[in-house]
Amino acid sequence: MALDRLETLGPGVRTALRSRLGLTDLNQTRWQEIVEELLVAPPANGWRPLRPTQNGFLEIHLGGLFSRWRPGSVGAQVNDTFNRADGNLNGSTTSDAQATWTEYLGTLWTVTTNRAQVEGATAGAAEEARVELDLATDNHYAQIVATSLGSDNFVIGTLCRKDSTTTRTFYGFRTDKFGTSRTYLFKLVSGTETQLGSDGTAAVANDTVRVEASGTSITGKVNGVARVGPVTDSAISGNLRTGLHGYVGGTTATGDNFEAADLAAAAAAPRGHGALLSGFRNQVIQRV
Repeated sequence: MALDRLETLGPGVRTALRSRLGLTDLNQTRWQEIVEELLVAPPANGWRPLRPTQNGFLEIHLGGLFSRWRPGSVGAQVNDTFNRADGNLNGSTTSDAQATWTEYLGTLWTVTTNRAQVEGATAGAAEEARVELDLATDNHYAQIVATSLGSDNFVIGTLCRKDSTTTRTFYGFRTDKFGTSRTYLFKLVSGTETQLGSDGTAAVANDTVRVEASGTSITGKVNGVARVGPVTDSAISGNLRTGLHGYVGGTTATGDNFEAADLAAAAAAPRGHGALLSGFRNQVIQRV
């Protein structure tokens, strides 16, 4: 469990909490532990359970937004709906303002009519872009909704375990058609591509295409269901960035609702669980 701590707690509120809780000399770690316990285990008949936000977070407000927590998650997430002015994807900011995009291979990813679009390219030329956000671990996923597909000679998909350089090292999963349709799981290591598996199912517009890496288990999913894999591969580890992979031979393909995040970890009780607030659980905050 990890907290994205957003500390806006004023000194007056801290003083009041110390008094109400009967605790003194609280350092930042102890404040975090208390917040974790408040979030995970409110007392019976105590304050109402916290409700998730639209993005799946739980929040606690103690005189301001103090902590934000995603149950079972280990860290970061980035989303992009591409709802902004048309222009190059390169250098544009994600819709959640968490990161910017860099086209490190090619220049033909654009934002067009609130979609990510990969335009007609020279035969055999891939187009790749990474989102400039390090996730917390290399156990993560990246996905996009393939909203429209070319009639032939197209690729659209996502990549994970990318680094911050132009080196083409990552795991990828894509839907494509070169005469016949398929979904395709692969790895690139310093520019050398190796197929990890494929499936001959025809591409369908509005499929959600997702690549997922968890340890040495690599999976390609369509609409949340494993289409290829899990495949065991240990060639790439440690890289924390994600992005888009595409190619179109003469037409266009588009995607929407890009999302990348750390994979969920099993929720655990916070440090000191059950002890920090023992004896005065029902005397503290009744409302958040």
